[in-house]
Amino acid sequence: KQWYQRRVRECSQHSKMIPVICEPVLQSKSAMCRRRCMEYIELIFTVWELNIITKNLSLLENCIKSGINDADSETRVFARQTFWMFHEHFTKNAENMMKTFDNSKQKMLRETKLGKSGASSAGASSTMRRPTKKLAPGSSATLPKPPTMSKSTPDLSQLGKVSTLPRQPKTPNNRLQSAGASSSSPH
Repeated sequence: KQWYQRRVRECSQHSKMIPVICEPVLQSKSAMCRRRCMEYIELIFTVWELNIITKNLSLLENCIKSGINDADSETRVFARQTFWMFHEHFTKNAENMMKTFDNSKQKMLRETKLGKSGASSAGASSTMRRPTKKLAPGSSATLPKPPTMSKSTPDLSQLGKVSTLPRQPKTPNNRLQSAGASSSSPH
């Protein structure tokens, strides 16, 4: 399921989506919502075209700053990873942003870049994702295999499913037969 959601996110690139994605990072009270939107912003820097990203660059910068200062540790992990993807494309902006952080946040950012402060400490992915190279027009690539369920994630596909025998459709003949069977009891 996550693989398909990721494919939808990769294929639906439009600059008008960025404010919709960034708004929860800046205003939501839900840690899970902020975390997922920050993860999505990380994906934007990984796979979206730069010309789409530059249209909302200041908004994305604000989201990264907000994510790095977030109360939720996993949101901060995604924000730090996103910062380095942002740095790869917009070095000057990222260096100016780095100067606005206090020493402890700068240290955490540097450790994330070096791989010392892995995402595993917050329970997220333990490897930092790198931006993928864009394919030339007309070339093709094979899609990655869908991820397998981890042992820590329960299989919810069977949740709420109850096996029942199929019922016969109610027709006038069925109703008469079932009524006759119940009324024809021996006296």
